[in-house]
Amino acid sequence: MLARTLLLTTVVVCPLLGACSGFKGSSPALPTVLIDRPVYFASPDGSDTVTTPGLYEVMPSGELGLRLIPSHSHEGFLIRATPFTYDEELASPVALALPDNESDYHVVLLRPGGTGLDAVGSLTQVRPRGIGSLSLSKSKIKEALARLQARQQMIETLKAYPRLPLGQNDWQYQIDGQWMTETQAVQYLARRSK
Repeated sequence: MLARTLLLTTVVVCPLLGACSGFKGSSPALPTVLIDRPVYFASPDGSDTVTTPGLYEVMPSGELGLRLIPSHSHEGFLIRATPFTYDEELASPVALALPDNESDYHVVLLRPGGTGLDAVGSLTQVRPRGIGSLSLSKSKIKEALARLQARQQMIETLKAYPRLPLGQNDWQYQIDGQWMTETQAVQYLARRSK
């Protein structure tokens, strides 16, 4: 009887407390990127995959792939990626989405320890040969990380200003008597600090 009571307590209480290893909220958040346009990527099997504009969680998938998970879905898709090394120090994984030139677009996952995965896509359906081998330069990665860190610091600064909710995770801030979205507020503070 005692064993049955313990089993029942574990089955009922464990999920409620989030103590089970399979509980979704117990895993750390994945790094996310905002892809602002349709991008054509190659999947690991060589077929085409196109992203729609939106927010994506990014996670590694094997040695040569990234899984992009749209914010509105639990289903994701795989894209082919190339491993590389970089010189910056990171405490946790960081994902970046960067246009590189007129036709290339990179989704990069940087992991602590100086390793990363770079998935190169095309802004057009016709991809030039060797597009998967065009890796992002270390200087562009360093610049993108500096911009990301500056934006995160600016968002941290916004906590000192009055704010009103616009949506679930969306706010507007009052700065110098004006109400503005987070993006507008970050841009305004960046211009004001120059």
